[in-house]
Amino acid sequence: MELWNTLVNWLTEGKNVTLVTVIERKGSSPRGVGARMLVSSDGCEGTVGGGTVEYEARKTALALLGSVDCLQKTYGLSLDRAASLGMICGGEVTLLYQGIPATAKFVDLFRAIAEASESGEEFWTATEYTGQTWEMQVFSPKKPPDFLEGKLPEHAGTISADGRNWYLEPLTDPGIVYVFGGGHLSQALIPLLTTVGFRCVVADDREEFSNPERFPQAEKVTLADFSDLSEFQVRPCDYVVVMTRGHQHDYHVLSQMLRTGAFYVGMIGSRKKIEATFQRLREDGFSQETLEKIHTPIGLAIKAETPEEIAVSITAEMILERAKRRGSSK
Repeated sequence: MELWNTLVNWLTEGKNVTLVTVIERKGSSPRGVGARMLVSSDGCEGTVGGGTVEYEARKTALALLGSVDCLQKTYGLSLDRAASLGMICGGEVTLLYQGIPATAKFVDLFRAIAEASESGEEFWTATEYTGQTWEMQVFSPKKPPDFLEGKLPEHAGTISADGRNWYLEPLTDPGIVYVFGGGHLSQALIPLLTTVGFRCVVADDREEFSNPERFPQAEKVTLADFSDLSEFQVRPCDYVVVMTRGHQHDYHVLSQMLRTGAFYVGMIGSRKKIEATFQRLREDGFSQETLEKIHTPIGLAIKAETPEEIAVSITAEMILERAKRRGSSK
C-alpha cells in the first residue's frame, strides 16, 4: 500500500515517524481496524478518523518522535462523548502508537513490508506490543509464527497468548464491498459485514437512502446514478452486492459490474426477477458462463425471511467465498 512506501521514503529522508494504527473498534467509529496515520514533524499522511480523536492522536504521536516507544490508547465514543469530539457515531476505538526512528534497521523493515504488500501474494504483519516497546514482523500464511499455532485469523485484529499481545493484519488488499441499494436490507447487512472485517461502500440513487448517517460503519456512502457507475473503480479483489429497488436498476448495475471482473457479484431477488434480468443480460451478449458466476439468489440457503436473517445468510456466503479465495481448508 502507498502508506508503507511513504513511510520508507520519510525514514530514508531522515525523518523520525510515529505510526498510528486502529487496532480495535467496538460499536460505531469513523474508521475500521487497520486504518493508519503517519506523523512526522513535517506533517501527516493517512487518517484514523478525523475529528478531535485524530487531533489528540497527532499530539500523542508527535511526543513519540525519535523514540522506539509504544503506546496503546482507547478512546470512548459514547453518543454524548462522540458529540463532544465532533463525531457523529458512538462506540470505542483503540489506537496503537509506534515510535519509529530514521535508522537503517527500520528502513529495511518497512521496505520489506512495502514490497510484500505489492507482491501480489498473501502476507501478514504481526506486531507485538507492550506498554513500552514493540516488535514487528512480516510473514507468509504458509509459515505462520509459532504463537499462532498454525491458525490464521479471518481478518485483522488483536490476539493474546501466554501473556503477550499481538496485532495481526493481512498486507494484501482484502477488497471493498460495493453495496448498490441503501434500503432496510443494506442497513442490516453493513454492520454484519464490517464486524467480520469487510470494508463497505454503499450507493443509492435516492438522497434519503444515500445518507452517511444511515450507514455509520461504511467507509463511504454516496449518491449514484445506476445507469452510469464509471466513478466506481471496482477491481478484481472487490465484491459487488446488488439490492436496488427494481429490475431496471439491477440490470444497469449488473451490466456494468460484470465487466469489472469483481471477485464476487451477488444479487437479491425472486427467481422471476432474476430470470428477467438475466434475459436482458444475454441479449447484451453476456455468456451463460458469466451469468452462472453471479450469486443469486444471494446468500446461503438457511430459509432466511427477515432482513436481519437475510443479512446473516449473505454475510455467511461472503465469508465462505473469502475463505475459498484464501485457500482455507476450514
